[in-house]
Amino acid sequence: MKIYLKDILFIIAFMFIVSTIYILINNDEKKDYSNVKIVDNSTQYYDVVGIVNKFVHYSNDSNKESIIKLLDGNYVSQKRINISNIFKYVNKYSDSNISFVGEKMYYEKISKNINKFYVYGMIEKNSMDSYETVSDYYIIVLVDNKNSSFAIVPDNGKTFKEVEQWILN
Repeated sequence: MKIYLKDILFIIAFMFIVSTIYILINNDEKKDYSNVKIVDNSTQYYDVVGIVNKFVHYSNDSNKESIIKLLDGNYVSQKRINISNIFKYVNKYSDSNISFVGEKMYYEKISKNINKFYVYGMIEKNSMDSYETVSDYYIIVLVDNKNSSFAIVPDNGKTFKEVEQWILN
């Protein structure tokens, strides 16, 4: 059996293409969070907690139209979110009397007027005389200070944990 030069070149090219695709798919390049800081301004902190509570209450009330209006437009487009699939991307809580309690918050100045807040807290169910933790809750809030507007990007905890790991190291 003769092996020709063109067969060898074909095998090398094929291996190169496969390895390039593998590297692109499995690229674990970490984002640079060097500009992220802990939120130390109490007004900012409670403003963002209020925004998250508003979002949680809308999701609890199944107010799909309002939820979509609060979501970041790029996120909605990227995920192709609409009224019929909204709860595939946003947690829905069936318990009444729930609220968000902020635990940790970091921010990153995206531009002169826009801050990005990485938020962690808990969803709590309020009873007559006690609070019960329902779940951990992660979310990203974009605040445009110039236009007094905001947008929400749901987070499964991955981004928040990356940010926190960056800060702790």
